[in-house]
Amino acid sequence: MPAGAFEAFRSDLGLTYAQASMVLAAAAPGAIAGNVFAVAADYVSRRLLASAGAFGYAIALGLFATAHSFTTVVVASFLVGMSATAMIDAAEVALVDLVGDDLGPTLARANFLGAIGDLLGPLAVVVAAGLGFGWRAPFVVAALVMAAYAVWLATLPLPAPRDRSHPDAPERPLRALLDVARDRRVWFFAALATLLGPLDEPFLAFLIAFAERHRSMSASGAVALAMCSVVGSVVGFGLRAVRRTGPTGTLTRPAVVMACAAAALVVVPWVPGLVVAAFAFGAALAAFWNTADARILSLRPGQAGTVKAVITTLEFGAFGLPIAYGAVADARGMTAGLACYAATAILLAVLVTRAPDDRATSRPVTRPTEPQPSV
Repeated sequence: MPAGAFEAFRSDLGLTYAQASMVLAAAAPGAIAGNVFAVAADYVSRRLLASAGAFGYAIALGLFATAHSFTTVVVASFLVGMSATAMIDAAEVALVDLVGDDLGPTLARANFLGAIGDLLGPLAVVVAAGLGFGWRAPFVVAALVMAAYAVWLATLPLPAPRDRSHPDAPERPLRALLDVARDRRVWFFAALATLLGPLDEPFLAFLIAFAERHRSMSASGAVALAMCSVVGSVVGFGLRAVRRTGPTGTLTRPAVVMACAAAALVVVPWVPGLVVAAFAFGAALAAFWNTADARILSLRPGQAGTVKAVITTLEFGAFGLPIAYGAVADARGMTAGLACYAATAILLAVLVTRAPDDRATSRPVTRPTEPQPSV
């Protein structure tokens, strides 16, 4: 939703593109702060962590809805990153214990439903604008829905962390952090995440502003173009949900499609071409992330939360990229700013050609043979 309302809140609050980009990018340091909850998911109640994260997310959306200053929206975005880390990482770590070898398709089904939420966010902004309610109204509704979701999460019987008798039980937190940080595969996926981060919401936010200012599209049409990318993600996750690719699927093919589609969005002047490129980018992004996420979660059995925490911390460099691209747009125009995102996608496609073989050094994650206690 913040990405879908990018141009609206920028204009309403009188922000530059660099400042508005900083609002979206503030979620990254928030995620760093939330890494303590990701590590905790290997050791304490996942249900508590997930529901508390959802409550924090509801508060952040409420701050967006009532914000009248740059500082407030930056704080709200920071809280989004921190709360999302607690909510999502705790749930995903629990999912690893629940599904075992079916992790890839299961993540795809979860991401498919999440992508529908991504579709509803910009749609809510468009509908609210069309009905004359402004950009704040959808944030109020979303905050209430997220609070209800937090209550529901608190009732779910998520599996408890593995105890010390389990062969894949995590080491003590500090030792586990050091071991994970020494794993070269973790550093590769951190570099991958650093480049991938700006290509999600920040890229769509720039695409909306670019289409409106340089492709003569209306505000609603520009948001609809970004929604085509989200629809592509829905389709991409849906296709992955019915294919048993597991964590060993290819990263190269979707990375190349993303790079080509991002470049096309910069140079293609025709709306039909932009629609096709946006859809292709979203579908490829979904395929790429689903495979990468499954690999990350299965990289070190019993330490999924710690692995994600280390990768999120190492990818902190991505925090500055949208801000830098916003500064480029302020100085050289929106085309130059969007071209920076396309260059990032191309660099990502080059990086995945150096992907490590994580199959040789990871123990397979198998479906538990006995029911696990819930907490």
